[in-house]
Amino acid sequence: MKPQVTLQIQNLNKQFRVNGAVTPVLENINLTVKRGEFISVIGPSGCGKTTLLRLIIGIENSYQGDILLDGKRITGPGLERGVVFQEHRLLPWLTVERNVGLGLEGKRSGNGNREQIVREHLELVGLTGYEKAYPGQLSGGMAQRAAIARALVNRPEILLLDEPLGALDALTRMYMQKELEKIWRREAGVTMIMITHDVEEAVYLSDKVVIMSSRPGTIKKIIPVDLARPRDRAAGDFMKLKEDILEEFNLHAEKVFSYAI
Repeated sequence: MKPQVTLQIQNLNKQFRVNGAVTPVLENINLTVKRGEFISVIGPSGCGKTTLLRLIIGIENSYQGDILLDGKRITGPGLERGVVFQEHRLLPWLTVERNVGLGLEGKRSGNGNREQIVREHLELVGLTGYEKAYPGQLSGGMAQRAAIARALVNRPEILLLDEPLGALDALTRMYMQKELEKIWRREAGVTMIMITHDVEEAVYLSDKVVIMSSRPGTIKKIIPVDLARPRDRAAGDFMKLKEDILEEFNLHAEKVFSYAI
């Protein structure tokens, strides 16, 4: 039986050396993520959100403290962690099915089994019928769904999302938020950790919202989102929670709305 806790970050500190000077980026980060949770990390630009994600991915390994996956220290990238970036990063000369199949390159399986796994994941993200299409023939939302399928094709324990919907227009982004939640619910047991600047997106998708302070980044507050799913953006409790999070940044919904106009 797998442990209930997937990820533990303990006393994490990270610095960069710039022109001979040490610049702290993350300071005393402690976070426990349970299996199957959807966690969003929000904070001001430059607070270290993406650096934290890179450390969990394993592409940054110079830090103090511990990042433990199933009790083992992360020392580099691994197939148990899938990644989706803001840009889909599909190879334009490969079809959708071949792009998704790239996620299986490090996994042993027969050709028939590989094709079946790819088909299952294209169905999961709603891209059945687009197997032979090329990335340039897809909308932005469809291309990002293909990227999610590629990240999930190895059935990772954790899917790490670095502002995956940030490049989409507002209406497509809201649609993709619903699709991402459907994918998370269908892939029972997959833990998702998402970096976002969108407070409403965090409230809509998450079990917990992790709020980070300005650099050096620290965890200012962890807010549980105890709202029934699917969530109603117009509901009073949804709007109240969104307002509470905005107030952590000394913002208010009315002010943000007026700036958007």
